[in-house]
Amino acid sequence: MLSQKKLKTLIEKNGLLIGILILTIAVKLLYINTNQALWWDESTYLVKAKNWLYGTPDTGWWAGRTFIFPLMLLPSLGNEFMAKLIGIGFATSIVFLTYKIGKIVFNRDVALIGSSMVAVSWMFNFYGVRVLTGIPSTALAMLAVLFFLKKDENKHYPLLMGASIALATIIRFAAIVVALPLLLHQLLNKERKIKNYSWTLFALCFFMILPLYDVLVYGNPLESIQEFFAFNVAGPGTGVEPFWYFFAGMPHLMGELLELTTIIPGFGFLGSLLVSPTLLLTLLGLAASLKQVKKKKVFFFLAVITTFFLAFSLIQHKEDRFMMYVLPYFFLLTGLGIKQVGQLFADKQTRKIVVIACLAIVFYSNLSYGHSLITSKGPSYAQVSQAGEWIKQNSLPGQVVVSASIPQNTFYSERTTLNFPETLEGLKNLLEDESVKFIVVSVFETHPEYAYTLNLSVAKTYTQSYQDRVSPLLIIYNNAQ
Repeated sequence: MLSQKKLKTLIEKNGLLIGILILTIAVKLLYINTNQALWWDESTYLVKAKNWLYGTPDTGWWAGRTFIFPLMLLPSLGNEFMAKLIGIGFATSIVFLTYKIGKIVFNRDVALIGSSMVAVSWMFNFYGVRVLTGIPSTALAMLAVLFFLKKDENKHYPLLMGASIALATIIRFAAIVVALPLLLHQLLNKERKIKNYSWTLFALCFFMILPLYDVLVYGNPLESIQEFFAFNVAGPGTGVEPFWYFFAGMPHLMGELLELTTIIPGFGFLGSLLVSPTLLLTLLGLAASLKQVKKKKVFFFLAVITTFFLAFSLIQHKEDRFMMYVLPYFFLLTGLGIKQVGQLFADKQTRKIVVIACLAIVFYSNLSYGHSLITSKGPSYAQVSQAGEWIKQNSLPGQVVVSASIPQNTFYSERTTLNFPETLEGLKNLLEDESVKFIVVSVFETHPEYAYTLNLSVAKTYTQSYQDRVSPLLIIYNNAQ
């Protein structure tokens, strides 16, 4: 137990960091109930966790999603709110890891400024209250980076680094990219001793948990990997974006002042610079860090950013959330840029005012955009969750539902959920099974064309009023066969 004196000293020494961590938790708790329903991906993980806990159906679970994240969700007891608290815990750890990495690579001031911006980043506030793999995978990838930076301080750190890489990758395969700059750094620094690469062997051994699980459950050691690559690499994907997609999108990722985007003519990357002071400060920090590139830790830090940025730019399908792995490092560069601006003034008080002013701009742009995004997406899929809960109350365990929202309906209704057959004849054959109780048609997922003209008795309808018109969003049909 810490004595009162030691606790007081700890708070005095780390007061700012503690304040930043409290801010992180407070902002996310503010929005924890804004999201009214789980998305497809979120419900997939919780469906599996509930299946392990209570034996409820796991329809909607896909082998391409590895089992580690549902395992980590078990402490939530299958509760949506508790699962989001686990996500907030990982999001808070990202802020703490940003501070630790920033302090090692640059200094304490840069670490505090950078971590405070991660605390209010719209990206981490939006996904921090979602039950998705990006946040925990990013936290573990950053933990691997921290262990690498401190590997000479403790003989166990390289092994812990290997375990962190393996866990991050099992949760989300994209995290494997973090191993590349680690290897590159060691090779360029001519670290030839086998013991220096013990983390790679440990990572491989730790990763073998996944093939072992696949053998036991599916009978194929590569089931998860094959399913993942078949859908995400060999499959058609969901969009093709140009190589420079993330370069052009950096102002948005860093938090641009959206109010000005309608004023600046020719809004594009160069125009974005004018409405994204955060990006300008980041570029200033990048220039300052390049002057220190001969320092091994700074070189490694920049190598991590470059590797992730290029790796994700080379794949065809791109989404903003892919940059989650490097965004904390960009904010550390922003912190370095703010420090550079502050040093232009000799007076300490003036420096503080400049730093606070810069932070105020970053805070406002990220918090305002984050609030707008979270609140606009909050009501999405609300009717799907309401329908699932109604179905649970009006059906028996063992009965079956036909719905295109497979994992969501499975989670909320705790009933086996099957997708629509390709043809109406196929649906008629399916409805001959007396265990099929309800058929759900909604605007939230893609349905076969025949689903919109079903001639069945309606059990429940969820509507949305728009001006003078009331439109159905979701209809639950009875199976009267």
